[in-house]
Amino acid sequence: GLAAGVFATQSFVILGLAGALVVAGYAIARIGAGTAFAQIRPALFVLGLIVILHLLMAEWRMGALVLLRFLIVIAAASLVTLTTRSSDMVAAIETGLAPLRRLSLNPAPIALCLSMAIRFVPVVAGEIRAIREVQAARGLERSLFAIAVPAILRGLRMAETVAEALHARGYGDNPPISRE
Repeated sequence: GLAAGVFATQSFVILGLAGALVVAGYAIARIGAGTAFAQIRPALFVLGLIVILHLLMAEWRMGALVLLRFLIVIAAASLVTLTTRSSDMVAAIETGLAPLRRLSLNPAPIALCLSMAIRFVPVVAGEIRAIREVQAARGLERSLFAIAVPAILRGLRMAETVAEALHARGYGDNPPISRE
C-alpha cells in the first residue's frame, strides 16, 4: 500500500505526491489542520532525533527522506483511525488475517488487539502529555523516571480496565477454532 510505496521510493517528487494525497484525504474528511498536527506532534521529538542523527552520520538528503516517509505514514495512519469506526477496522483486519485459520489461529482476537493498539496510541500519548505537564509543574520535566513510572502505571490500569470490559462481554470465552 501507501506505506510500502513511501518507504520504497528515493524520489522527493513521489513523496510530495503521497503527502498531497494524504492532505487531500484530510480535506475530504473535513479534518482541520490542528487535529491533523495533533496526530503527528507526539512523534516529532523522535523524528527530530532521527533527522539529527542522519545529518551527523549520513547526509541531509537521507535525513529528509526518512522524515518525509515517517510523516506521511503517520499522517495516513492517523487519517484512517480518525475516519474509520473500530468495528470496521476490526472487520477489515480480520478479513486480511483470514488465512491464519489454516494454522488453527482465530483471526478475530488478533484483529481486535491490532485495532485496539491503533486506537490507544492517541490515548496513551495524551496520558503521557498530561503526566509531563504535572511533572513539569513539580520541576521534574527532565526526569525519565518521574514520567515513565506514572505512564506505565496508567497504561497497566487502562489495560486492566479494557480486559475487564472484554471479559464482561464474554470476549475470549469461545473455544479455539478447529482445523478445516
